[in-house]
Amino acid sequence: MLRIENCSKSIHDFEILRNCNLELESGKVMGLVGVNGAGKTTLLKCIMGIYDFEGKITLNDQIIYENENVKSKVIYVQDSNIFPKDATIKTIIELYHQFYDFNESLFRNYINRFHLDENKKISTFSKGMQRLTALCFAFAANPELLLLDEAFDGLDPKSRLEIKRMLISELEESNMSVLISSHALRELEDICDDYAILDKHILLEGNVTESMENINRIQVVYDKEVDVLNRLIDFEVVDYKQTGNVHVVVVRGDVEAIENKLREDHPVYYEKLNVSFEELFIYSNKEDQ
Repeated sequence: MLRIENCSKSIHDFEILRNCNLELESGKVMGLVGVNGAGKTTLLKCIMGIYDFEGKITLNDQIIYENENVKSKVIYVQDSNIFPKDATIKTIIELYHQFYDFNESLFRNYINRFHLDENKKISTFSKGMQRLTALCFAFAANPELLLLDEAFDGLDPKSRLEIKRMLISELEESNMSVLISSHALRELEDICDDYAILDKHILLEGNVTESMENINRIQVVYDKEVDVLNRLIDFEVVDYKQTGNVHVVVVRGDVEAIENKLREDHPVYYEKLNVSFEELFIYSNKEDQ
């Protein structure tokens, strides 16, 4: 388990993180989401031990910072190419054997799947191919904790699907924990068990499925004037829009109880609309403002 306790970080007196607390269970995938500048990359670098910080971060009750034995069980895939300018896949394989429990057979299976040339300089690859290379190395290093910063950035749709399949396959074979930072929230929806919304500190965290089931977006149409907000006064209304007699309301709570209230005025049309993970993030930000 990854445990973050009261993590704070400032750079040149500018506060980036404030008292962050977070837990990620073994074998789970968590999406770390937030607006630009919220501190997502900084938090990942604190977890990896690249930055010093106030607070405590542990992996299976062992402190990560300045602990090389624990760090060898953590892989961090950054949002930019970190390989040396003249490095090839072949030369990086040798390094990974030195520092990680590297499964070269699995790795070669991956690079063959994506047709990556092991003798070509990685710096000459496209951004998407560089990202694929880094992810292939990460999966084959058998980490206990995998940190992915903008995991799907630069990947074409086919490669994104393949990476998701690789990730799911690795999770089935191991007890690896994965923390994914991404702006592409729709890409996280079908692979994340849990989420955390960050803006200097953790605003909200929870289970993706449970949270999406608890937030309801409803479109209702009446043939008369109805005060929908007054009808829902006992519920937590997150968002509301009205165009004529068409009302679209986003509200937390038991969907049957909400429906019963809205049907008291005999609507001519009623529909519960799907809520995406991206919309969950937007509505959560609205609540905090």
